[in-house]
Amino acid sequence: MPCRLIRIGGSGKEPVLIQTNARPVPYVALSHRWSDSNVLKTTSTSQAQWERSIPYRRLSVVFREVMLFASKLGFQHIWIDSLCIIQDDPEDWRSEASRMSTIYREASLVISVALATDPTQGPHGWSQ
Repeated sequence: MPCRLIRIGGSGKEPVLIQTNARPVPYVALSHRWSDSNVLKTTSTSQAQWERSIPYRRLSVVFREVMLFASKLGFQHIWIDSLCIIQDDPEDWRSEASRMSTIYREASLVISVALATDPTQGPHGWSQ
């Protein structure tokens, strides 16, 4: 189980970063391409804010679309590396990155968005 997941917002609620405390819950894992774009990340500075609310409008199109898709499938939690790993904390990065294969393996569903070369663009070929 990852240390953190995003609880997908619903009914007008913003998504939030949660500590899992190793409690198993069904979750979707997102595999995506990173780019040099300004993708929203969790840092030691933003972590406390994201635990209250992650601004939906600041999420990349890929992240928003995948959250919507996961929600429509009935999932309430998603793992996205840039948001669930504290990016400027070497210890957290080392710990969580070493468990990535387990995180993907234990996910109820893994969504790979390999064709979206820029996360600010939507998943290539997806339509509402």
